[in-house]
Amino acid sequence: MIHVHPEIFTLAPDFCRGIIIAKNLNNIGECSELLALLGEAEDDIKTHEKPTSLASIVAWDEIHRAFGSNPNKFPPAHKNLLKRVNKPEVRLPFISKVVAIMNTSSLSLRNPVGGDDLKRCQEFGTDLELRLARGNETFLALGKDVKEETPEENEVIYAVGDTIMCRRWNWRNSCQTLITGETTEIVMNIDCLGEGASEQAQVGAAMVAALLREFCGASVEQYVLSASEPSLHL
Repeated sequence: MIHVHPEIFTLAPDFCRGIIIAKNLNNIGECSELLALLGEAEDDIKTHEKPTSLASIVAWDEIHRAFGSNPNKFPPAHKNLLKRVNKPEVRLPFISKVVAIMNTSSLSLRNPVGGDDLKRCQEFGTDLELRLARGNETFLALGKDVKEETPEENEVIYAVGDTIMCRRWNWRNSCQTLITGETTEIVMNIDCLGEGASEQAQVGAAMVAALLREFCGASVEQYVLSASEPSLHL
């Protein structure tokens, strides 16, 4: 099951999460067409105003402050991505087809887009939950010389069992559920806030689903979770 806990909607009543479940996925090799789409999304960001003035950045900054996280020290993933790409000399590297799809979608939608290897998630439990931390969960971040971390109490986490997949709602992902070239099943999230959040999540889910079908040959299902429909049974 994928479940957004009630306290999340107390923080953000209009929050919606687009969900993509993709199976039979091929994430091997480079793709010139995807690289071109990523470049177009980057160019669009470079020609617009500073990312920090975008409504989606302001909204997510406010939500992070509401649960006690400093969005300047621990920026939401899309804020960090948009600021990075806004520099004239920066071009994102092609890591894999799925990562290119996530980055392209996040830049285009101006919202957080993330994903995890579904089979690796299921090694730690059956329920994927967006909830407040108790403070005893564990997290292994992406990167070198990784040390096990525990979250702050009442920090928003995305977890399976006591294993955190993403800290501070959408700040930093775990290496334990990392999508790799061997990944064949994924769950991807498109997080939206504010007026029109449901429509944004639906549009984002459709965009991601189409890209995964076209470039990864995946069989895809898409959903939107909200306060009225907070759960999805896998």
